[in-house]
Amino acid sequence: MTETKVPKDGEFDQGRLWYSRRGNVLTIGLTSRAIDTLGDLEAIDVPEEGDHFDAGDDFVTVEGTRGSIEVSLPTKGLVVEVNAATGDLTAIADDPLEEGWLVRYQIDDLNALLEL
Repeated sequence: MTETKVPKDGEFDQGRLWYSRRGNVLTIGLTSRAIDTLGDLEAIDVPEEGDHFDAGDDFVTVEGTRGSIEVSLPTKGLVVEVNAATGDLTAIADDPLEEGWLVRYQIDDLNALLEL
């Protein structure tokens, strides 16, 4: 029986969000495509460290001049870290793939990533 390999990184939500996985912890951020689609960022609503979420719950909302994104994941889990830079919208927009990550989220079911 062949084991399915769970990807270490990828995109989801129609390419608007990226994730990088280390073990069962995902670092999640906006893609450049999302920044372009949203326009100038106006607000980012992130959870607090230690918050638990169920599959399908919205846990991050990003608002821009041309729309908004509500982020949800297909598995329950725990917010283990929130990037302090989420208070600096320019930093998030200028470097969304490195310094501009949003949340680190410990997921309960790695196989759920295969469905993203």
